[in-house]
Amino acid sequence: MNKIRIVVILNMLLVFASACDTTTNFGSADNGNIESSDAVTIEVLERAVTIEVLERNEVLGEIVEPTISVSTETPTITSVTVEATIAPNKIWITTNVNCSISTYVETTSLTPKEYLTSIGRNKPKPVSEAEICILFSDNIPEQMREDHTEFHQILFDTLGAYDRYVHFIYNLDGNNDEAIAVLNELGAFGGNISSIDELYERNTCLGGFARFNNHNSKINLYRFCNQPNPLRHIDRYLDRPEIVNRYGLMHGWAHEYFHHYQNSHSFERDLGMDFDSGGGYKHINTPPWFAEGSANLFPTYLLRNVFYDLTVTKDHDITYPTTTGRDIDGQICQAILCNLEGMYKDLKKHMMGLGNYESGDVKCREFSALEESRDTGLCGVAGWTTANAYLAYITSYEILFVDIYEEMWKIGFPASFEKHVRMTIDEFYIQFTEFMREGSVDNPPPPGFFPDKPLFELADFWSID
Repeated sequence: MNKIRIVVILNMLLVFASACDTTTNFGSADNGNIESSDAVTIEVLERAVTIEVLERNEVLGEIVEPTISVSTETPTITSVTVEATIAPNKIWITTNVNCSISTYVETTSLTPKEYLTSIGRNKPKPVSEAEICILFSDNIPEQMREDHTEFHQILFDTLGAYDRYVHFIYNLDGNNDEAIAVLNELGAFGGNISSIDELYERNTCLGGFARFNNHNSKINLYRFCNQPNPLRHIDRYLDRPEIVNRYGLMHGWAHEYFHHYQNSHSFERDLGMDFDSGGGYKHINTPPWFAEGSANLFPTYLLRNVFYDLTVTKDHDITYPTTTGRDIDGQICQAILCNLEGMYKDLKKHMMGLGNYESGDVKCREFSALEESRDTGLCGVAGWTTANAYLAYITSYEILFVDIYEEMWKIGFPASFEKHVRMTIDEFYIQFTEFMREGSVDNPPPPGFFPDKPLFELADFWSID
């Protein structure tokens, strides 16, 4: 007798059966019809047939007893229905933990891109369907937790929730046992974290890890915001009023989550440049002026859109600030980069040869390939942010925030940039510099340069493919 090995791949509308001297009709994901002119038996492995399940992050589903219908009139198998449960994400929710954790997949026969696409790694999802993990020390203030929850829901509603995002905010003197247990289950840094000090020594936001140090598979990378409580560990937060810090934290959280959004569309490839000192795999060659500048612009626009919806704004009756300064409004403006026009004017002054090139944020006289490295860039936050606004001004925010990302894995950032902007990156540098040198040094940006429309009217983040 011939033996059949049936492989069921759920959510891909495919049933594959292989056997000697048989013909197979492909059916739906859970019910395939198999016809043969010969008597055929099914090879029983373990309790049932061999099953592989590819559903989100799960490859191996729990095998349950199959239902096998065999014709009693002939020895031919007329249909085989296999029922399998998919290993669901583990949901871990406590006072200090809100995590969805997928089953660990060590390897797959698919390419990294095929596998990551199949689990929707590059697709925005409702947060209820995404693999997101938020962790706190037990003594993180309630207000910070509430701000984090409120603002991240806004982020997820705007950009979409993207899988494999881990954010841990902690105090060294807090109880971190739950968070460390979750991180070890995820396999962060090998899954052998024994103390919060080990995490603190590796703190960075946004960093990452491969589950159980499985870097070679290229399918296990998670983005990790490993964040000691900024109110205790970052100087600029120590010297600012509490209300300023609440807005500043939100801007920072949006900046880092936008980096997660960017990386979600690079799949297994590294977003950075070939010459980056940190290494990386098959660099897409996204220059930092683009990656960081757009990650500055996005949260500024988002906070402007939702400012009056935030609990902190309502509780304190704050008016959206417009200029930086020493008062509370001015400090909030600086924390959320609200004065985009001021940054524009500062950059314009330097581009026209009238700036201070020894100190301050902007030290450049032109925008050039020097901005492709964090080590040589001179145009600062103002230059990188304004360059992205100019890019959207001559094209659209749909191109800046969505279209360029859709193709950069396949053709690299420079080619995707050229396709959508219709000029090379070097040509863009020249055109942007010439634009900033036009007219009087006191001229404001042209109308529409910093649009006041809501983000959802500027770009459709949920349409990205």
